Amino acid sequence: MPNTPPKNFLICTAKYSDNLGDGVISDCTEYLIKKASPGSSINHIDIAGRTQYRPSAKQDIKLAKKIFFFIPHFLQPVMTLVAWHLFMKKRLDDAWSKNAPDDNFLLLFGGGQLISDLALNFPLKFNHLINKTKSINAKLATNAIGVSSKMSALGKFLYTSSFNSTKWIHLSVRDQESQQALKTLINDSKDVALTVDPALWTSECYNLENDRPEEHPEIIGLGIAHPLELSAHIEKSKKIPPEETLKFWTDLTIKLVDAGKKPVLFSNGSVEDVLFCEEVYAQLAQQGYSSKIELSAAPLQPVDLVKNINRFHAVISHRLHANIIANSLLIPTVQLGWDAKVKSFAKIMGRESSCFEKLPTASIAFEAIEDVLKVGIDKAHLTKLKQISYDNINEIVKRYRA
Repeated sequence: MPNTPPKNFLICTAKYSDNLGDGVISDCTEYLIKKASPGSSINHIDIAGRTQYRPSAKQDIKLAKKIFFFIPHFLQPVMTLVAWHLFMKKRLDDAWSKNAPDDNFLLLFGGGQLISDLALNFPLKFNHLINKTKSINAKLATNAIGVSSKMSALGKFLYTSSFNSTKWIHLSVRDQESQQALKTLINDSKDVALTVDPALWTSECYNLENDRPEEHPEIIGLGIAHPLELSAHIEKSKKIPPEETLKFWTDLTIKLVDAGKKPVLFSNGSVEDVLFCEEVYAQLAQQGYSSKIELSAAPLQPVDLVKNINRFHAVISHRLHANIIANSLLIPTVQLGWDAKVKSFAKIMGRESSCFEKLPTASIAFEAIEDVLKVGIDKAHLTKLKQISYDNINEIVKRYRA
């Protein structure tokens, strides 16, 4: 439509989270909108009201987060509600005032696990943003969001009232489990399209050349996440034990070294993950392996994470977007399935055999890495998935123009 005037988009993601996979989602969503709607105005709002990436890797876990990790589950929503009224709501309001157009725009929830009731954290923020569009000329859409099937009564109420708005023009989720969960949440009152995560466009978004050397040793990326950080997002009965996880990573690293490969420890950037990554490295250094392995520099921006991953011949990781970014860069992955979303992505990629629901032994993980190195990435299937992702963004643009 050459004579169609450009549109205004406000992309809402967890853009400035220190888990930089969320930043990659945001960047790739912007890339796809520019591809589908050249010349459009694009602004961003972080769903937590953050306005920048953290300036330094040398940070400790904040006291509030430490308390949140260790207080009983039934007290966590209370802590969130107190924080919401003390500072969280104001921070989000300030970000809205700074970034939202005055009128006539599309608020696009651009991806990530945004429909998730982590002690009311996302329900409060999501509902507050929807309410801000009531008195202005704004439309609403979701692109490739993740949806949790379990939430509190209050969390469900906040989300249900949000989706009752008449301003929604398109709903889409990133996997079948999220599709079913959202349909259940809204009682099938609206169509819910199935698409794939926009981070599969990482390679094009960041315009990176293949950075992997042809010669041996093969460089294996070990994407390490803090067990307590992962456990905060799952059921109490499924907590991930730190000692067992530490042993898994050290044993696997040693096996890779003994096999003549080059292990590189890396994280997606969150303070917790960086600290646990350093703990794994320190444990290996005590055993005399510091000269045979590498601790990757902690990434501070999404492009840093992408460049770190682009060096590897294979990746093994808990973090969903370490796996998605790697696949976009044609790097095969072994996925450690701590959450349903990881297993769902493996299913979409047709790689369920290389995804473990429970932490495997180091020997089994090593064999899985060897297998994926041989198989590689199905480029034709990846291209098909990326087209689905682009088509969904293009559909959103068309409905917005209508």
